[in-house]
Amino acid sequence: MSKLSTDRIIQIILLVIIAAGFVLVGFMMKPSTPAMGGQKPGGPPGAPVSGGKGNGETNRIAVVTETVELRTVSTFIRINGDVVSDVSIDIYPDAQGKLIERKVKLGSYVHKGDIIGVVDPSTPGQVYTISNVRSTITGTVTAVNAHVGDTVHTGTSIAVIGDLANLSIITYIPERFITNIKTGLSAQVSFEAFPGTEFEARVIQLNPVVDPASRSLETKLEMTDPDPRIRAGMFATIRLITQERQQVVAVPATAVTSYYEDKAVFVPKENGTVERRIVTTGLASDDLVEITSGLSRGEEVVIQGLSSLTDGTAVRIVKGVSTEE
Repeated sequence: MSKLSTDRIIQIILLVIIAAGFVLVGFMMKPSTPAMGGQKPGGPPGAPVSGGKGNGETNRIAVVTETVELRTVSTFIRINGDVVSDVSIDIYPDAQGKLIERKVKLGSYVHKGDIIGVVDPSTPGQVYTISNVRSTITGTVTAVNAHVGDTVHTGTSIAVIGDLANLSIITYIPERFITNIKTGLSAQVSFEAFPGTEFEARVIQLNPVVDPASRSLETKLEMTDPDPRIRAGMFATIRLITQERQQVVAVPATAVTSYYEDKAVFVPKENGTVERRIVTTGLASDDLVEITSGLSRGEEVVIQGLSSLTDGTAVRIVKGVSTEE
């Protein structure tokens, strides 16, 4: 075979290879034909390409509801006070002189008429009969103000004696709160010495005059059930009930929302939506609001999940589970 014939054969083979390459590239770049009707292969006619659950439950707002009941609603103020003896008396000598004997010490229990000290009224060059200092009440010595060797006179307190069987609490009410303060109001009292324990007390006395310096009203409370653990001088934290309504329709404060100039709550309906209900409110505490009209005992009311609600919103009730506002 001649050299010319061999070259021609090689050229033909190269042309065939190049042509085959173009055909292969064209086939690979050809777009695939979509299924008829936009359906997924093997799916029923008219079925959507992307599947998923229906939106009926997904679009509902999760809320927590509560049954409306009769409750006690109260308002209060927090104040501090001191435990004091109901009766506390300074004991004074009848004569001026030197205290030569003291017969009591702090915490001693004495009876009325007991001698608590002896004063010698003698002076240089003059000798007088000693003068006994007697207790004028029965009680416990709560303070000792004079010591043996002190020179005392009729205006010097030798000791303070208090009746610790009858304790009270003295507090001072700021002027802005005194409108609602009256005798008989109840209070819960707590002490740092007894964490987690509350003692019942009530207001028994109001000073008729407001202190012009502190702009406060001195108020006395007594313990409902005296406890021997409570001592004079203790610091008391007082939760004084200023107003109270018993057995009234009330809902948690979180259930009440503002609607223009009105107050409203959301009440679930049988069709799965909520109704915005305009209500009239009464006394309100930190956690409860009295409802005087617009809502009845036994109805359900939304207490959590209100931020996304409006009249007619579809909801999903989740009992006893918190929802994000």
